[in-house]
Amino acid sequence: MNTKLNGITLALCQMNVIPGRPDLNARYIAGEIEEAAKRTVDIIVFPELSTTGYFIGDMFEDEAFMHDVEIFNRVIRDATRAGIVAIVGTPVGVRNKTGEDGRMRVTNAGVVYAHGRYVDHVAKTLQPNYRMFDDDRHFFSTRKKALEEGRRPQALLRPIALSVRGIEIQLGLMLCEDMWHEAYAMNPARILAARGADMIVNISASPWTWQKNRKRHAIVKTLAGFTHLPLVYVNNTGTQNTGKNIIIFDGASTVYDERGEPVFEVPSYTEGTHDVTIGEGMKPVVPSAPDDTRELYRAVRTAIAEFFAGLPPDRRKVVIGVSGGIDSALATALYTDILGADNVYGINMPTQFNSADSQAVARTVAENLGISYEVRPIQKIVDAIADATGVQKNTLAYENIQARSRMEVLAARAQDIGGVFSANWNKVEAAFGYGTLYGDMAGALAPIGDLVKREVYQLADFMNREVFRLPHIPQYCFDTAPSAELSSDQKDPFDYGRIESRGYHEEMVRAFTEFRRNPEWFLEKYGAGLLEQELMLPAGRLRTLFPTARHFIHDLEKHWRLYHWAYLKRLQGPPIPIVSKRAFGTDLRETLVSAHLTSRYAELRTGLLAKEPERLVVYGGGFNPPAVHHRRIVQQLLDWFCRVAVVPSGNRERKDSLLLVSPADRKEMTMRNFADLPNVVLDTSDLDEGVFTPAWALDEKYKAVYPGVEIWHAVGAEAVAGGAEGKAEIQRLWKKGPEIWRELNFVVISRPGFRVSAADLPPKNEVVEIENFFGASTFIRTLLSTGRESEAQTALFPPVYEYVRERGLYKTT
Repeated sequence: MNTKLNGITLALCQMNVIPGRPDLNARYIAGEIEEAAKRTVDIIVFPELSTTGYFIGDMFEDEAFMHDVEIFNRVIRDATRAGIVAIVGTPVGVRNKTGEDGRMRVTNAGVVYAHGRYVDHVAKTLQPNYRMFDDDRHFFSTRKKALEEGRRPQALLRPIALSVRGIEIQLGLMLCEDMWHEAYAMNPARILAARGADMIVNISASPWTWQKNRKRHAIVKTLAGFTHLPLVYVNNTGTQNTGKNIIIFDGASTVYDERGEPVFEVPSYTEGTHDVTIGEGMKPVVPSAPDDTRELYRAVRTAIAEFFAGLPPDRRKVVIGVSGGIDSALATALYTDILGADNVYGINMPTQFNSADSQAVARTVAENLGISYEVRPIQKIVDAIADATGVQKNTLAYENIQARSRMEVLAARAQDIGGVFSANWNKVEAAFGYGTLYGDMAGALAPIGDLVKREVYQLADFMNREVFRLPHIPQYCFDTAPSAELSSDQKDPFDYGRIESRGYHEEMVRAFTEFRRNPEWFLEKYGAGLLEQELMLPAGRLRTLFPTARHFIHDLEKHWRLYHWAYLKRLQGPPIPIVSKRAFGTDLRETLVSAHLTSRYAELRTGLLAKEPERLVVYGGGFNPPAVHHRRIVQQLLDWFCRVAVVPSGNRERKDSLLLVSPADRKEMTMRNFADLPNVVLDTSDLDEGVFTPAWALDEKYKAVYPGVEIWHAVGAEAVAGGAEGKAEIQRLWKKGPEIWRELNFVVISRPGFRVSAADLPPKNEVVEIENFFGASTFIRTLLSTGRESEAQTALFPPVYEYVRERGLYKTT
């Protein structure tokens, strides 16, 4: 250390700033100054914007508010009369100057008071305007002042002269971002050192994010290589918020020696003032071994605790849906850890789709944690709403009624007990909109909304091992495939990670959000065989998930579209604690726009698909009548296959409904329904010849017509149900059933109400998921035969409906 500084006692005030309350903050600051003076401290240092808080929206534009800040700054100044120097972060209004918005100019400043008088202040030089930061919106920086005066910014940077214990020292004062100079054209610390600074003090309001402190240590070490000066870093603790995000501050205030080695550290997440006397005997602090999961736990815990501390004391209670899954189990465990079991109210809300196992595990979670628990079945509520609104069962709308019904129960119970209710979704679900607007996306807080699934598992495991030291979160929650249980055999449609491994879709979310990657980057890395390495996935994972490039591209484009569309849901969601390098909310600026794929992406896509084997899928059926849902299936199949052969079947046993209209009418309707779609082969030979061609014969036919092309056959999930036991419709009723089950390639169409079990699939299979699907020709015929043409019209493609109406088809005679 600089010998001039030996014997100087510093007090680092790691303060939990109350946003928007300069009165309370000034009272605290003045009290700490007075107490430090009694301890004969020489210099006490407070964080950036410690009088007002950093994240207070546009309150900095309120001149009356800024006048109040000025009044309380005088209170702080007067507290230094006890014989002490105080360095305080505060906004400073310049009444005779305007900012770029035409309002009173405000600077984000570090002010130095000594012995009851104002000494000097320094405005922030490097102002962040990324992530949740918006400094240029509110503050006039040193760089702007230099531009206004026609000078170089370096000319305005100078140390502040102080007399401490009769010794003249030059204090280099910086604010937060001034230290993080890497992306800027100037280095304030280096300039201050060149101008004679004896030490650097950096006052910060620096949010915690994953591994940020490791980077801070590296930055300071780099600075020390330039300046050869000690550096004092003082950060605040607690949380502030932007409305959409809870921003976590860990404190971790540190004194570094002239080599950039930490020689004194304030414990993270603790509020208080810590004294340190500078001297030659200061030794580097031995850092503890990095523990990312422990750090994550402390950050999430702080966010939840501070959120509830901000509520009135009688409202610090939470109602939470406990489903038996890992997300709700972790959220319940966190709330119990923070609020105590008496303030957590768990509710299980089963329908016909919730398994006995998940219900039993939900109860076990509640009993293990000792919280209040109740079971409130909602099937009658769901069915009543469905009946009242005309929503059909086994549809996406029916699934969403379940989620919204649960929200109503949670909201009602929360109001009844005088608390709030929780939203338990994770970052992957938020990214792709896998949640119901005004249903499970609703709540007062989304405590794990910035965690990908791997982190959910890791944090749950950590709480079992380190917090409870008991398996309060049962092993079932870790082992069972995640499911919303809104329909039979439903499973989350994502490749999630586990405690020790990463999942593709969660790393996709991190790439989209934290690293600003887009599909062009994905396709480039995939084509080069580098994507698994870039995303740190287990070797071979992508090949397991996506047998061909076409599969990979389909999945990538689907999730890119979902990612953009889901902003509508995220926009209306509750606050999310930020724990990653980019969280949804104000940390990631989004608008509701359609998904764009770049020109380069199109080139890469064409190149990859040109190397793929050509594939054709045969889509046969009665198409009696062909309808909108048939078109949707063909359109989705075209994402997977080069061609789709649509084959309206001739009459066969057990299909008397095919006799309701003539083969010529069915042919015309089929032509009208599909003829405009590209890469569709319309094969009406059965109708022309009055025959029925079974699947095995169609397979031979198309292999002969398209030599070298892979032939596949599209079937509904109901056709393979029971396949594990040899009882599938294909095995029992189709000609050569057992043989074609083994030999043919089947594309199984899975949709709400007709989910497919992996055990039932034939040996050569692919599964195509179709969401928001409803349609059945039988139901359409019923509508037409009973005079409900307006209802049938919505289910038919307009040219088909016109033909049906003109010909009077399907009417009862």
